[in-house]
Amino acid sequence: MGRLKDDIEAREGRVYVPYQDHKGVWTVGVGHKMSNPFSDAVISLIFEEDFMMANMEYHHLPYEVTAHLSDARQDVLIEMIFQLGLNGTLNFKRMMKALKARDYETAALEIMDSEAARDPKLTARFEGYAKKMRAG
Repeated sequence: MGRLKDDIEAREGRVYVPYQDHKGVWTVGVGHKMSNPFSDAVISLIFEEDFMMANMEYHHLPYEVTAHLSDARQDVLIEMIFQLGLNGTLNFKRMMKALKARDYETAALEIMDSEAARDPKLTARFEGYAKKMRAG
């Protein structure tokens, strides 16, 4: 079986981002059709890697923003990084400025004064971020 797996991988290739195959079917990895559901194990593995990446990226935020944050406020930023990416979170410039000043009320208001918070699918999530930022 090992040889067959090696042969299949050699022919399919190992692709790290989704692409459309010759029939227009979205595919990723080693010939995995995106229309085929992922198992719970695969979803857990992907989530674990994404979560670890968000935690690592948190440490790329400016020290003066993060040095004094409570665990709850750190959680808000890590979840925002998970949701929006590091650059997306850094684009909350007024929130970052407020965090540097330890002005958590303004930081919470800036979370809500965003395009993401106005998206009906995300409003409740961002309200939760703002509430957690206020409460600390």
